[in-house]
Amino acid sequence: MSWLDSLLGRSTTPATPDPDGALLRCTNLHLTRGHFHLHIPELTVFPGTVTGLVGPNASGKSTLLETLVGLRPSADGSARVLGLNPHTDGPRIREAVALTSDHTPVRRGRIRDVLANQARFYPSWDATLEAQLLERFQLHPDTRVESLSTGQTTRFRLVQALAWKPRLVLLDEPGLGLDLTQRRALFTTVLDIVADPTRAVVISSHQLADLERMVDHLAVLADGSCVRQGPIDDLVSDDLTLEEALLRWGAA
Repeated sequence: MSWLDSLLGRSTTPATPDPDGALLRCTNLHLTRGHFHLHIPELTVFPGTVTGLVGPNASGKSTLLETLVGLRPSADGSARVLGLNPHTDGPRIREAVALTSDHTPVRRGRIRDVLANQARFYPSWDATLEAQLLERFQLHPDTRVESLSTGQTTRFRLVQALAWKPRLVLLDEPGLGLDLTQRRALFTTVLDIVADPTRAVVISSHQLADLERMVDHLAVLADGSCVRQGPIDDLVSDDLTLEEALLRWGAA
């Protein structure tokens, strides 16, 4: 281990890709936050898919996403993200996986300057995609970040998370503050990501109608447990909306 790896707390253990190609796999995972405990019996995310993470407020959705990138310790069980262990390889995972939420800090300055500074740290940064995202989310490069509204800041965080084309994108309530037009832009962007069969998205959201249109799989959290997990077509019958299904499962 180099001095830099040691300073950053970065493990040099080689990644161990999942035999069936999953980008993310949790098995019997126990997560603890203060007095709150969450059990995830199983969660698997494959390339080319969108997984919706749903459940009531305080059901553990944000805790799970933060744990998967090594920001919170897991108490027990197994989690692998891009072949790495979040408990020991958090810094390496965060270099390859994008997590964005309304808690993600943003730097002050002009949008173009903030993005240019960020791009220096990501060899995969795509300047053409950056410009497309700014146009799609109606953000002018010369606008100062500190002058953005809540909805505009949400859209700027999405640009920051997506312009470097991470293989796995974790979106925690990305629709907060977005109007209908911008939620449609988000929907289009998520589908663009998974059009690449090597990439995947996990999205936590209370915008259930939007989720129904974009997700392939669901993970449903309630009462400290993952109560449902699998393809949405297997979990939600044609005669139910996702909202009705959540009410039936006690996860609304």
